[in-house]
Amino acid sequence: MENIEEVEIKPIEGLKSGLIAYATCAAPGQIVRIKLKYQDPSKKFYEELLKQIKKKFGEPDEYEGDPFHIVVSWKWSFVNKKNERITMTLQHNTMDEEEKLGNAVKMTDTTLMEEDLKCYKLKQLDHRERLRQRKWEAVDPGDTGWERYLPR
Repeated sequence: MENIEEVEIKPIEGLKSGLIAYATCAAPGQIVRIKLKYQDPSKKFYEELLKQIKKKFGEPDEYEGDPFHIVVSWKWSFVNKKNERITMTLQHNTMDEEEKLGNAVKMTDTTLMEEDLKCYKLKQLDHRERLRQRKWEAVDPGDTGWERYLPR
């Protein structure tokens, strides 16, 4: 998404990598998504992590993985005190090269992400509208033949 900026996290014990995404328009600098990749890629680690997350947050709201369990992904949906929609996804990937292999968790403030995208699109529309309304002057072709088609 063009309106979202991402930065990598500093190394943290137990994590292989991480990305923090933040808004640039509606609430510049506000975190909209956190993606963390765990160092331990095993299914055993995933199962224990899933158990601990269920203990803390309850049963997931939906299964987002594939039917063959190459990518196992569970999603929780919450509403915070500000009435913003927050999602959390826990994923284990064994073979799908399109996704990150191993274990990962992703938390997203979907409300803020949507607001930021809407703000960005409005600003882009405003910019385009200003360009459309600008008085453009026709360029004198001057040259004839091939010269008019060559860069100057």
